[in-house]
Amino acid sequence: MPEISAKEVADELIRNGIKGIVNFAPVLLKVPPDIIINNVNLSDELESVIYYVHKQLKVDGLKNLEILYKI
Repeated sequence: MPEISAKEVADELIRNGIKGIVNFAPVLLKVPPDIIINNVNLSDELESVIYYVHKQLKVDGLKNLEILYKI
């Protein structure tokens, strides 16, 4: 989502009384101090999942690889 759109959506949520926002947009939103923002970077989250899956596969071996990819 473009930065301007993310800001417009956040502003609309705040106007309607929302006090917490999970932000998936690749921009840091500036909001009043009483609003809670949780910024989520999907690229980082996917990278983390891939890292831990591969780490687990190394521990458990090919058996889990077969399950994961349904070989």
